[in-house]
Amino acid sequence: MAVQQSKKSPSRRNMRRAHDSLTSPSLAVEPSTGETHRRHHISPNGYYRGKKSHSEKRRLSVAGSLLREPTIERSDSQAPKPRLCRT
Repeated sequence: MAVQQSKKSPSRRNMRRAHDSLTSPSLAVEPSTGETHRRHHISPNGYYRGKKSHSEKRRLSVAGSLLREPTIERSDSQAPKPRLCRT
């Protein structure tokens, strides 16, 4: 088990924690639609650098709201079968 030789001072503790803060993601404005999106990512409407690249975006937007979630409908015959456990 590791044991410290001597107690670290508050100054050294704070110097170690100096780079632990979180930064906000860098944002950019799409020139064709004027939407705000993360840098180097497509906009929620599917534009990247002024060109349409995807018909829709199936990921979370910057604000965290879900744009479109694919739904999977299963009938009873398609339900997953229970696994048999080995003993």
